[in-house]
Amino acid sequence: MISSPSENKQHFLYLILGLSLVFGLIILIGYLAVESQHQETEKQITTELETVAQLKAKTITDWYHERYSDAEVAMVNQIPSQYLYNLEVSQKYDVSREDIIAWFDSLVASYDYRGIILLNRTGEMVISVPDTASVSGYSSDTTLKRALDSDTPLFTDIFKDPESGIIQIEFWVPVRLRPGERSLGVLVFQIDPGRYLFPLIQTWPTPTRSAESLIVRLVGDEVLFLNDLRHVPNASLSLSIPASKENVPAVMAAKGYKGIVRGDDYRGVPVVASITNISDTPWFIVAKIDQDEIYAHFTEFSRFVMGGIVLLLCIAGLGVLIFWKTRENERELTELNHRLTEAQRAGRVGIWEYYIKTGKVWATKEACRIYGLSPVADGLHDITEILDCIPDRERISTAIHDLIERNIPFDTTYRIHPADGSEDRYLSSIGELHYDEEGKPVKVFGVIQDITEKYLLIEDLRQNQEKLSALFNSRILGSVFSDIHGSIFEANDEFLRIIGYTREEFLRDRVKWTDITPPEYHARDAEAITEAQQTGVCSPYEKQYIRKDGSRIWVLTGYVLLGEAREEAVAFVLDISTSKANEERIQSLNLELEERVIERTNQLQFINEELQAEVQERRSAEKKLFETLSVLSATIESTPDGIFVVDNNRNISVYNKIFADMWQIPDSVLRFGDERAVLKEQAVRVKNPGYFCSRIVEIYQNPELDSFDVIELADNRIFERTSRPQRIEYTIVGRVFSYHDVTRQKEMEEQIATSLREKEILLKEIHHRVKNNMQVVSSLLFMQSRLSEDPRLKEILLESQNRVKSIALVHEELYQSMDLDRIDYTRYLRKITRNIFDTYKVDSNRISLRLSEETVYLTISKAVPCSLIVNELISNSLKHAFPEGRSGKVSIEFVLSQGEYILIYSDNGVGLPPNLRIESPKTLGLELINGLVKQLTGTMKIDLGEGIRYEIRFPE
Repeated sequence: MISSPSENKQHFLYLILGLSLVFGLIILIGYLAVESQHQETEKQITTELETVAQLKAKTITDWYHERYSDAEVAMVNQIPSQYLYNLEVSQKYDVSREDIIAWFDSLVASYDYRGIILLNRTGEMVISVPDTASVSGYSSDTTLKRALDSDTPLFTDIFKDPESGIIQIEFWVPVRLRPGERSLGVLVFQIDPGRYLFPLIQTWPTPTRSAESLIVRLVGDEVLFLNDLRHVPNASLSLSIPASKENVPAVMAAKGYKGIVRGDDYRGVPVVASITNISDTPWFIVAKIDQDEIYAHFTEFSRFVMGGIVLLLCIAGLGVLIFWKTRENERELTELNHRLTEAQRAGRVGIWEYYIKTGKVWATKEACRIYGLSPVADGLHDITEILDCIPDRERISTAIHDLIERNIPFDTTYRIHPADGSEDRYLSSIGELHYDEEGKPVKVFGVIQDITEKYLLIEDLRQNQEKLSALFNSRILGSVFSDIHGSIFEANDEFLRIIGYTREEFLRDRVKWTDITPPEYHARDAEAITEAQQTGVCSPYEKQYIRKDGSRIWVLTGYVLLGEAREEAVAFVLDISTSKANEERIQSLNLELEERVIERTNQLQFINEELQAEVQERRSAEKKLFETLSVLSATIESTPDGIFVVDNNRNISVYNKIFADMWQIPDSVLRFGDERAVLKEQAVRVKNPGYFCSRIVEIYQNPELDSFDVIELADNRIFERTSRPQRIEYTIVGRVFSYHDVTRQKEMEEQIATSLREKEILLKEIHHRVKNNMQVVSSLLFMQSRLSEDPRLKEILLESQNRVKSIALVHEELYQSMDLDRIDYTRYLRKITRNIFDTYKVDSNRISLRLSEETVYLTISKAVPCSLIVNELISNSLKHAFPEGRSGKVSIEFVLSQGEYILIYSDNGVGLPPNLRIESPKTLGLELINGLVKQLTGTMKIDLGEGIRYEIRFPE
């Protein structure tokens, strides 16, 4: 059946309508897909811009704080202030120019400073590293006076030097000897922003043709660009735009805007930008990208629509093209997402969004990992899941509420219990509000960073500081920082209590050691200082202080000298006035007791001789006896020691209350009167009951025995027990036990002994390291001599090697010796002579050596120069005294006689050349010998008889 024309026309219309609907549906679906992709891309780009801006702002803030911390550390370092003090006032401190340069070199190498310059208070350059570093007149004129008057380091911001055109940042650090004093000068730390700051700002995490970040600051009515720009060469500190151009993101940043903005950049090109400020600086950072680059993927849309209308036959091809383009966009977005995720993981940074209306939180994978949350299908977690991980959830909830309701910035640090049960973490989080078109808050956008390691490190530093402060402020010991010249810099409250000063009086009167030390103790203090200068510490000793009211107080003091010059000291002072008073009281009571015992003995002897006298005389004697016993009982009760007296039948005769309190023995046991019951009570309270009881048995088996024991109780108290037989005339009638509590005294002795052992170990380690360093120098000289072909140079290197070995051997003897102050110099001579003979490969059958056998000890201050003298004398003999295989002998005698050391060195060689003037030698060896003899404050006599004979004398 053939269709009619009208039916064909109708079918054609239906076909056209169907194709139109299909084509329209395809176009509509394509448009909706492109629009959805457009929104997703815009969201990703804004998230990336916000992340880049926040990360760079935080990184720049951390970099600025690190540089400021360097300046603060340099401000409290005493090396530059002491060096300037030496130059301006006097050579008081042991600080050299080399020390300053070495310190500057280490800072420049470690923290990449352009230069470090030390200026005096007039602005003159004292030291610079590197040598080419300098401070311009512009910088000095604008900053020097403010830096000298400042109590903190000054930050100059980024500036361009008008003289050199160099762009840099400077930190000006005032140099003072002590806080509050006048500045001696300034340290200038110069930073090249082109090395780290500008590259950090100019980098972008993903490939892009237009994206860039920049920092700006407001200068008057202009917004100044601080770094070089991607599209404008050499723009740093040169390009500025009027602050009236409010549609420019840089101007918006300078006026305080934050978040995502749109506008025209400095080129007039439309851009999307994220703005934030950089904490503690006048800078604002802008991360921007051209809108053309953002929407470049959607230009094909109009072509697709035009082509679909004109060429319906190409719809399928265009559909395939759109599908391919969509997949390509998805791949690029996935790659961008992956890079952003990796950047977050590397920086331990997570991003979150809290949707206010739904109470849901969207978080990146890194944020979920930090909180220990498992991923969910829609990526949204309930806010309660997050708060459950935070122990201090009330504070965090309040902070979020304050941000939403009162627009109070959300920037806080808190601890979390991760939901997966892993270890607690410490987080730093910031957040800001996002608003809808009506200006209502719809969500909070935030960033978190895992700062656990940094937080724990800061907490450890705080706890260590508290421990050191607690030790210094302890009320057990007086602690003092001072120097050997008598100045006292700081003292704790216990020391001020001992000397009777308030802190205000102490600071006002500038109390010195000589003000509080009686004249008769000055010599003892001088001996202690000499001892400490030689060993680093002094032995604790007893002395008296003069208190502010003029009274005197007994103390036990000891101190440690610090620094290379050993002029600064840390002293510890223990109040022993109570112990001294008790000792004097005990001595007085013992004398009184002995006098009364003697008196009573005489009375008893008189009574025995007059036993047949009248009854009235006997009654009178008994009355006197009763009075004497009353006095004796009162005396026993007043003594600070526990007294316990038993008769020969081991019945308790006398005891005082202190004895009962010390041993905590019930009154019922003591009133029972049997010593055995008391011993049972004592035995259960001591650490070693068996030893305690065996000593009692031994004492009673030897009635004449005077005993002394140290008893340790189970509660760690320590008693000294003294036991003597009680006699009437020559008859033993009982035994007296005296118990003295020495717990506190033993604890102090143990603490002092432990401290001295630690100092001795440290000193041995120092000598050992010095000896090792000398050995390294000796080995280097030996290696250099092997590489050299010049015989004269080889000889010079060999002589230097022997000199270094002679000093190293002194330090080896010291750390191997039990006495760190001196060495057995006779044994040292055997070692050094054997070493030198081996070095010159001398045949002992051709040249013999005789050493004195007398043992002589020598301190290190005299051992080193004396050893160098012996080294030079032996080396000269072995090199020059026995030419052409001549035989001979070398003799060394070293003795100590009447406070004077005598070194006699001789050989029977060819002697000195006839044209050599001994009083003004031209050889290094003899010059060195003369100089070392003067260093020892000694004398040298040379006898040119057979061979040569040196006699060197120097005081003990």
